[in-house]
Amino acid sequence: MENDKRKILLGLIFVAVGALFLLQNFGLFYFEIPDFLWRWEMILIIIGVINIFTKKYPTAFILIGIGTFFWLVDDFNVDVWDLWPVVLIIIGLSFIMKQGVFSSEKKNLR
Repeated sequence: MENDKRKILLGLIFVAVGALFLLQNFGLFYFEIPDFLWRWEMILIIIGVINIFTKKYPTAFILIGIGTFFWLVDDFNVDVWDLWPVVLIIIGLSFIMKQGVFSSEKKNLR
């Protein structure tokens, strides 16, 4: 039942966005989407955020991390070697997630 509601909501979002683009193409409505939203890094970040809502945390963190990493490197001229501690953070989060801290099951961490 809940899955059906999500599919209906997702369908309504696609219809609304498509209608807005169609109206803009015919000159009946104008809106501007910031340039940074049209980048491939944002696609990864958005898919990662969607995975958070579907409780797929490892996939979400990986996609958001990769998207954010390349976005920072491309847009803000961040040196790749300045971000090496992120690897340690990701390794730490993977250990935490494997212990079930973020899962719905209650596990004994002792």
